[in-house]
Amino acid sequence: MKFIILFLISLSLQAKIYNLNTPTAEVQILLESEQKALKLHRNNKYNCFALASGTGRHTPGDAKKGPLSVGKTVSVKAIKEAMKQEKAIPLGLDYRKSDPTKSPFFDSNQSYYLLASFFMTDEYHFVRLFEEGWWSKPSKVGMGMKLTKFRLPTRATYAVINKSPRGRKYLPVGYYLFPVSKRTLGE
Repeated sequence: MKFIILFLISLSLQAKIYNLNTPTAEVQILLESEQKALKLHRNNKYNCFALASGTGRHTPGDAKKGPLSVGKTVSVKAIKEAMKQEKAIPLGLDYRKSDPTKSPFFDSNQSYYLLASFFMTDEYHFVRLFEEGWWSKPSKVGMGMKLTKFRLPTRATYAVINKSPRGRKYLPVGYYLFPVSKRTLGE
């Protein structure tokens, strides 16, 4: 696996771009520093999705009318529909078998965060890959934690990062490329 590393400066915190080579495209993954991860994961204003996506929003998709809005049943189908509303690109459970170019949202000039999504009865969960590894934030009141060192998005990685604060196992939904906006959290 070949990675090209470019350095970007994001205010005072350094970020790297890793070019992830899928079977059909080279994808720019923005990996923010562990310093940034620690800063964001100590903030109790955010839940798992707000931090993983960098948006500051707590619900994927349309929070008022979307598939995961208040009162709606959480399901794998609802999570996938909400991520589609976010223009996130599904990679399945192993990037080596994915084709991001099939998504109408794919842009080879766009940088993406790499997210993993999970499902448990009436609950969704998201984690994000930072420069030094995968990080999770269980809820607005919970503290963030580093789950593992840097690992590529495969089924084996899912088994390692699948940790619930209550000790139960989440079901995998899939990895996603989430478009990085010009405004990111903590800046």
